[in-house]
Parts: sequence; structure tokens; C-alpha cells
Amino acid sequence: PNRRRDDQFLEMESYLLREIKNYSSEIRFDSKRLKALMSSNFERVANNVKTAEELTKYYHSRPNLKEYTFEKELPRMKYTVITHDGNMMSTNEEIRTRFFNHTEERFGDDILWRAANQSLLADAISALTFSGGIVRPQFLSTLVADRCAFIVDFSKSCVLCECSLVISIPGARGNRLEMGRIELSVFYNPAVPVFRNK
Repeated sequence: PNRRRDDQFLEMESYLLREIKNYSSEIRFDSKRLKALMSSNFERVANNVKTAEELTKYYHSRPNLKEYTFEKELPRMKYTVITHDGNMMSTNEEIRTRFFNHTEERFGDDILWRAANQSLLADAISALTFSGGIVRPQFLSTLVADRCAFIVDFSKSCVLCECSLVISIPGARGNRLEMGRIELSVFYNPAVPVFRNK
């Protein structure tokens, strides 16, 4: 009975190793099938008016996200702000001084600050997460932002987030094994129900 169990274990181990290698190959070599799957899933899950409307409701109901953006994200991410009159600001101190304790009086300005953090990535990451996707729950894979840059554009009432994300699975020693990286862009405009991923 032990030998049979050992054989089953080896067979399962071999199967899992093959599946993980296939997963790694698809991610690293830009599989056309995977790209087509991602595109159709984005259209279904994230790139639609309903998602944009739900996201806007979410940001309206969470005023604390503005403070989160300034306290947690601004110090560790890259931010560029384009003011209503088209001027550009890119230093944390300059941005904090002008905007943190000040609510712009124009429609949607406060919402832009609530959206200008990694919460904006949630629907896009959800669209990438399924058994044949970039993030595969069966392998306990995760997608973590390595680098994010935000453009908060008050002149166009929108936020653009461009991120480099690391795909990883659990390693044998409690570490994470990097499977690959993806670049993700998310565009959000609260005044017009638009939410786009690339």
C-alpha cells in the first residue's frame, strides 16, 4: 500500500510540475491563446460601463481613500498631477501641500484622489484571475505591484495608472517564485463612465 501511495504521489508531482512549466511558458512567451483569453475576459469583467459606474459608487462611498492615497501611496509611488489650468506637478511635497488639506470645488476632483491608488487595479486583477488566466488560483499565484505611476489629470478629470506587476507562486522554502511580469494600464474617468485596461 505504501508503494502505491508513493507512485500516486510521484505521478501527481510530475503532473503539477508539467502544469507549472506550461503556465510559466505561457506567461513568459506571450501566448496568443492567453492574450485572446485575457482580452475577452477584460471586455466581460472590466472594460464596461457597469464596472465604471460601480467603481464610481465605490469611490463616492469611501472618502477615507483620499487620505490613504496621500498617507500610504504618495510616499512610495510616482505621481504626476496636471492641474485644471494645465500646469504639471511631480514632487510629493508640492502635491501634498497643494492638495491634501484642500478639496477642489469642481465636480469629481475629490473622487480622483480617492481613485489614485492601487484600489484602481482591483477589477483589472480580477479579470486576470481564473484557472486559465495570468493569475491562477490553482497554483496560489499572486499579482503584486512592483512599480506604479499615477497621473491625476484635473484638466481632463481622469486618472491613469501604469503598473509593472510581478506574477509569483509559492516556493518550497516559504518564498515566492517569480513566474513573470506584466505591464498594466488602467484609465478611469468618474464624470464619464469609462474604465479601460490595457
